[in-house]
Amino acid sequence: MKRLLEIVMPSTLFLGRKDYQQCMVIGKLISLYGWDIRLNIVPTLREDSGLAMSSRNMRLSETDKQKASVIYRSLLFLQQHLQTDDLSEYRTKAEIMIKEAGFTKIDYVAIAEATTLEPVTNWDGQTPLVGLVAAFINGVRLIDNMALT
Repeated sequence: MKRLLEIVMPSTLFLGRKDYQQCMVIGKLISLYGWDIRLNIVPTLREDSGLAMSSRNMRLSETDKQKASVIYRSLLFLQQHLQTDDLSEYRTKAEIMIKEAGFTKIDYVAIAEATTLEPVTNWDGQTPLVGLVAAFINGVRLIDNMALT
C-alpha cells in the first residue's frame, strides 16, 4: 500500500469502512509519512438483513446469507449493551450468537479502541470503541464492524 500511495499520491483516498482495521492502518501510514492525503472512510453498505455487502456474499446460499446476518445483530447487541467496567461477558455472548447461527470458525469477536485498535476489556465510559467480527460460514470468511460509541 505504501508503494501504491507513493506512485499515485492521491489528494483524497476513499476506503470502505467494512474493513475498519485496514482503514486505520492506512490512516496511520499516511500520518507516519506526513502525506497530504485526505482519508475519506465511507459507510458500509448493507443488505436488508443487515449483512455487510461484499463480493464474498455471492459464495453464500440464501440460507447462509440469512444466517450471516447474525454478525450485524451481534454488533448491535454489543452496542446496545455497552457499559462501563468489564465488557468480556457481552463479547462472549456475541460470540455465542455467531456460533449458534452455524458459523464453523470465529477468528475474532473484539471490542477495541476505535483509533488504536487496542483490545478493550474494561471501558472507562469515554474512549471511543468499535466492535469487530471475522468468522467463517461454509468456508467463506466474513468481516464486519460497528462503532459502539
